[in-house]
Amino acid sequence: MEPSFSYDQDLINLLLSQLKLGKEKYDLTSLKYEYVDSEVAFEKSKDLIMSSEIISIDCEGDNLSRKGKLSVVQICTDNNEIFVLDYITLNDGLIKFLKLIMSNPKILKLGFDFRNDADILLHQFGIEIENLLDVQLVDFWKQTSLNLFSSTLAEDWKESVKMGKIAWGDCFLPSLKSHSKEQMSKLKEIQKGDWTKRPLQENEIRYAASDVMLIMHIFKEFEQQIIAENLMDKFKNVSKKYCKMFAEKSVRKYDCWEANQVTPIQVFSEMPYLKHCKLCCESVPVDMVYKASKICLRCHLKKLI
Repeated sequence: MEPSFSYDQDLINLLLSQLKLGKEKYDLTSLKYEYVDSEVAFEKSKDLIMSSEIISIDCEGDNLSRKGKLSVVQICTDNNEIFVLDYITLNDGLIKFLKLIMSNPKILKLGFDFRNDADILLHQFGIEIENLLDVQLVDFWKQTSLNLFSSTLAEDWKESVKMGKIAWGDCFLPSLKSHSKEQMSKLKEIQKGDWTKRPLQENEIRYAASDVMLIMHIFKEFEQQIIAENLMDKFKNVSKKYCKMFAEKSVRKYDCWEANQVTPIQVFSEMPYLKHCKLCCESVPVDMVYKASKICLRCHLKKLI
């Protein structure tokens, strides 16, 4: 059966258009990848991955988190070799390999909103991550009008809100906000599918492969600018803080606020104008916290529903 992937290409084109990247370099119809579900194929892929100085990585699974189930781990090397590694068949061998590469400080790991990935890797497999750059933060850096690495970010943010240049919610910008509901529903249909079922469908494998391909190419597109502006170490530092946001929580809520795929501005700066809500324990602007109850507007509205 010929796999259908037109919606994948539509989504890729939309994001590339938003980032002003050339579409011709990202044609999914010519996407090459290897689905690895045997020890023989795994041994061959390991050498290619280990020889790469930069890899992009992503995980898929059922309710991907410390309480979920890991299904596949997809990796793209800096030579655009893509491997979709099947955890259900490779099992402990894959985990040992992941521990090796994720702890290797000489390999730069690229992720895109790696919070849930880090959560399941740490809590289920004891995998710590060294030398990570979360490309979602690069995307956020390109979208926002604020200088995210300015020492005056907190003041600039408060002034922008006060002047009406941005709403307080704009400091939590979703990276894929330009997608239409129809396109996002098609993406979610595959992303939220049953990744534990075997055999995997070809469109699921292609989806996983296209994910890491795009992460690598977004980074490559902005790599020289990041280096020129001396931001590489700064991005790594905020990425380390960002990917631990879920993993370091003693208790996770799994509610709609925590699950929201957005980038909180406080990973870039300590925000003196943020307060903790006593219900959700999230940091929100001072003006959005009720003084009497000490709960945020979101939690207040939830109580009324």
